[in-house]
Amino acid sequence: MASINVRLIYGHLTDKVTVTASSEATGFPAENAVDLSRSTQWKCNTTGDQTLTVDLGSAQAVTGLGLANHNLGTMDTGGYTVTLRYSTDNFVGDDNIAKTLVLADDSDYFATFGSLTKRYWQLKVITGTGTSMEVGEFYLGTAKTLANNPDTGGAFTDQPTAQTLMSQSLSGVATVKKTGRITRAISMPFTERVTAEWTVIEAIHASQDGPFKPLFYVPRNDSAAPTEGDAYMVRLTDALMPHFESFAGIHSFTVNLKEEQ
Repeated sequence: MASINVRLIYGHLTDKVTVTASSEATGFPAENAVDLSRSTQWKCNTTGDQTLTVDLGSAQAVTGLGLANHNLGTMDTGGYTVTLRYSTDNFVGDDNIAKTLVLADDSDYFATFGSLTKRYWQLKVITGTGTSMEVGEFYLGTAKTLANNPDTGGAFTDQPTAQTLMSQSLSGVATVKKTGRITRAISMPFTERVTAEWTVIEAIHASQDGPFKPLFYVPRNDSAAPTEGDAYMVRLTDALMPHFESFAGIHSFTVNLKEEQ
């Protein structure tokens, strides 16, 4: 069965932009949703219609959305309508839907759509009762499908890692407990006969300031090309993109990603 190649959503356009919300719970300001950290959250303190709005400062081309540490799947399956919207006048008179989101659960999520060059963007939950909106990261950027899949077999790894805490009792008995969420370390070796793939990864690496700023990784192993679904918020972990070789016109390199805490 043919498979759709992996995708990356990168560019972090919402990094520390002007952000407003319909309301803020104490200790969970709207700024938490655009600080490139999944561990800090914005929380709304009301139910019903709720919004999180960002001003990119100028019209920017957007083709991909990433969401992390959110409860929008719970809200969507609970009868709410969740949309990504855009505007030219901060939603005074111009209010358009870029995509109606369909979230099966609260996992990290991606969505792609045709390029829209707009300044104001908004996550909006419409109607419903009893649940307040929560978002750890609201990420807008560029969606890119890689030219080919990484090398398969023993070379490709997607290793889950449980966070643990070890304690020792007075009797000397050591206990290991799982804490927090399970994350993944992902290694993707590529072999290309042209430089196109390397050039794309290098450009993404540069746009992320090396390993420092996150992106969204979308693995695919089906024959369809979904425009939304589960993703992982990750970082590139190689500062200089090592393991690059060129011989007889073949370029070989490895991309290493680590899922965000």
